[in-house]
Amino acid sequence: MSSSTPSTPSARPSAVLAPLVVTGLSVSYPDRTVLAGIDLLAQPGRRIGLVGENGAGKSTLLRAVAGRLPGRARTSGSIDAPADLVLLGQEPPFRDDATLAEVLALTLRSEEHTSELQSRLHLVCRLLL
Repeated sequence: MSSSTPSTPSARPSAVLAPLVVTGLSVSYPDRTVLAGIDLLAQPGRRIGLVGENGAGKSTLLRAVAGRLPGRARTSGSIDAPADLVLLGQEPPFRDDATLAEVLALTLRSEEHTSELQSRLHLVCRLLL
């Protein structure tokens, strides 16, 4: 009887993408607490859903992660977000028939990201298309 070791997938030539890690995040405003003690681990390439009733804090969480909370918001906890993280608003600033490549290019351009992110965009588009 022979034994074999499982094969491992070959490494891709692209850079390793960092996860989004949120630990103990709380967000409050002068009149109310919106989020309390939120922990989140979002791995690159994985789909996650953020579900909740209106006013539950979904948009606040996304704004906190992207660093776009208003000045009156008070936060505690930690957010370790990848440097290339981009927040797209609920009302998309692109045409309904725009391709994924066009949407990502517009987003990266509007956020004034570096050429490294542009090369990641091309890699992502090649993998998806």
